[in-house]
Order: sequence, then structure tokens, then C-alpha cells
Amino acid sequence: MNKLVCICGMAGAGKSVVSDFFVKHNYYYVRLGQITLDIIKDKKLPVNEKTEKEIREGLRKQRGMAAFAILSVDKFRSLLKTGSVIVQSIKRRI
Repeated sequence: MNKLVCICGMAGAGKSVVSDFFVKHNYYYVRLGQITLDIIKDKKLPVNEKTEKEIREGLRKQRGMAAFAILSVDKFRSLLKTGSVIVQSIKRRI
């Protein structure tokens, strides 16, 4: 059975190192933050901190705090048909 492994952590905690380990063991890699960059590119907006923040906050306002996970469900399902998936940059609220 294929697995979906999600990683969260503070900046510099080693999320990328852990993700690289899984990729070396044939996991597909998904970075949730890529959604923001894809939207910016599609809308031909400048890539900068202000624009990225506006897009992230807009998505969360429209779809709730799980917006990025919700927008990735189809991608997860598709990848899981042929292998396991490592997901980086899950936001954790406490």
C-alpha cells in the first residue's frame, strides 16, 4: 500500500533534508507552497514576498486554513496510484 507522508516544522528544522531522504527512496515529492508560485505565474504577477502573501491569504480566506491541502487532493490521489508521496510545508496551527 502506498503512503502519504506529510512533514511540518519550523524554518531550518530539516524538512528538506527529510524530504530528500524520502525522494531517494522513490517517493514522489509535493511542496504545497508551489501552489502559490503557480498561481502567481498563471496571473503573470511579480514574484515577491508581498504578492506571495496576498495569494496565500486570499486562498485561505476563500477556502479556509486547509486550502493548500484541499487544492492538492487530486494530485495526491493521482500520485498515490503509482507510488508513495512525501509532502513538505504543511502548516501547523497551535
